[in-house]
Amino acid sequence: MTGTLKDADSTAHVTVEVQNVGPTTGSEVIQVYISYPDTGISQPPLQLRGYAKARDVAPGKTVQVRISLDKFAVAYWDTRANGWKAHSGEYGVHVGFSSAETTKLGDLKVTRGFGWKGL
Repeated sequence: MTGTLKDADSTAHVTVEVQNVGPTTGSEVIQVYISYPDTGISQPPLQLRGYAKARDVAPGKTVQVRISLDKFAVAYWDTRANGWKAHSGEYGVHVGFSSAETTKLGDLKVTRGFGWKGL
């Protein structure tokens, strides 16, 4: 996965294949975490930014789930500016079933930093 957010109105998508290797029909939640580039601001190493559920996957079947990432996936609240801010750079995109077990899927590039007030 390599995607780009050019501005606050951009959206990137993560597509993950989920295969049921068990003997019964099952469901699983896929979680997408973002790791921030080093900007000098302390951030948690992984932040949950999206999820989707693969529902009722039959034994031996594979389904695709798609998770959208928007401006909130790369933004943080800047208390000094009293608004949202996103820095330019490459943000890591990690997927997994929990924060304890993730795999880096690729990078999400923010070509130019941006900010906004409100939701």
